[in-house]
Amino acid sequence: MLFIRRRYSESVGHNGFLGGHLKFFHYAAHVVASKCFSPLLFTTAEHDDVYEALMPPGMRRVERLTEADAYFVAGLDWLVLDNAGITTAGRPVVNLMQGFAHLTPGDSRRNFLTRPALRICVSAALHKAVQATGLANGPLAAIENGTDVKTEHAPKHNPGSVFIAGLKNAPLAREVAEMLAQHGVAARLQTQSLPREAFITCLREAEIAVLLPLAHEGFFLPALEAMALGCAVVIPHCEGTRSFCLPERTALAAEYTAEALVRAVLRLRAEPEFVQRLRGYGLRMAERHSLERERSLFLYFLRSYLRNL
Repeated sequence: MLFIRRRYSESVGHNGFLGGHLKFFHYAAHVVASKCFSPLLFTTAEHDDVYEALMPPGMRRVERLTEADAYFVAGLDWLVLDNAGITTAGRPVVNLMQGFAHLTPGDSRRNFLTRPALRICVSAALHKAVQATGLANGPLAAIENGTDVKTEHAPKHNPGSVFIAGLKNAPLAREVAEMLAQHGVAARLQTQSLPREAFITCLREAEIAVLLPLAHEGFFLPALEAMALGCAVVIPHCEGTRSFCLPERTALAAEYTAEALVRAVLRLRAEPEFVQRLRGYGLRMAERHSLERERSLFLYFLRSYLRNL
């Protein structure tokens, strides 16, 4: 099965490392485990250290784009095949769908929906929206993202500490940090890309994590990672997070404004018992979203898809 990735800088624009790339390679590991195919990786860059680091054991890279027995694509990766004149007709194709951009009129990703494939949607909300278009050609499955971050139940060393993950909305993240500072709260602020381990360390060291997704996210993996690492999560309302960011239970959901997010943080700092409840429920939610569960569901849908081709 040939996994297609465009050059890393093309794929992420100015945003740097994102969870979508990690998830893409989680699925490569799932294919290794399936024993149905051997996964190969083709990228449009000669060298890409980010992708090289994410490749699972059992996957190898190919330097030339050639026809394969099956294909795995996400986002705009179809264009790589199109530009090479390679058609996927008559071959198994898995299309990982991670965001609502696939549904935007005029976006190339919406046009790809008519191509035959097994489509994996990373949340029930995204699955429902794709299904409603009536355009999806082939089986459509909802598999909520799993995380490879192991849950950590230990108490935090710095109660009340705040981390703001603002890579996807740096202006708002800075505004939240400035407003918190006016209330005497010093927050650790992220507005630039970090290596994955550095980002995980920021979550591990914080008791309260303010996470800023896009307005329309397919899932938003950092929220699940924050729960796994024992953070009390503050997050704006977002379609893709509704199934696991349960208001007042696993997360404190707020309007997508600096004022609302700051109020949420101040509430948590004033209510330590509420923080512990959020952390407890969040840890249990993260445990339910294991990578093993994700793999089991994917292999079920993949094998069913292959049987019915």
